[in-house]
Amino acid sequence: MNEVPVIYAPIYMDHRAEGYHPENPERVKRVLDAIRPKVIVEPQPVRKEDAFLIHDPDYVGLVEKESRLGYSHLDADTYVNDRTFEAALYALGGALTAYEVQGFALTRPPGHHSGVAGKALGGPTLGFCIFNNVAFPIKKLGLKRVAIIDFDVHHGNGTQEIFWND
Repeated sequence: MNEVPVIYAPIYMDHRAEGYHPENPERVKRVLDAIRPKVIVEPQPVRKEDAFLIHDPDYVGLVEKESRLGYSHLDADTYVNDRTFEAALYALGGALTAYEVQGFALTRPPGHHSGVAGKALGGPTLGFCIFNNVAFPIKKLGLKRVAIIDFDVHHGNGTQEIFWND
């Protein structure tokens, strides 16, 4: 039986809140410890401009600026630190790599609630998400027929918004 590659980059662990936050590196660590993957593929980050395929350049610039300033919040739920912007570019690269190698993307920061300009469809927050790593490989590769299975307890409003007119 072939092993499913797990796409993971150590920088994912650097996106962290000051103090407790439900979206934290421990979530990824527990998955890695539980599945003990035999095949780990480390992705490359995408370029900042690649994020413009799914997000408004002003939103991408805001995330970059806030990340460079150090620890802050984009909204009541969504934090950034000095490593968030880079980690988010790696997360987009991880999603693309998962498609290319038919693997499991164990990436963070998460992304499916992040819409074109951040908050999506009138949502009050980004739901811990930075760049939409669900939408990115679909847009980057120009895929036309895709099924997105979202088993998060909240629907992926950012992903819905990005594909609203497709």
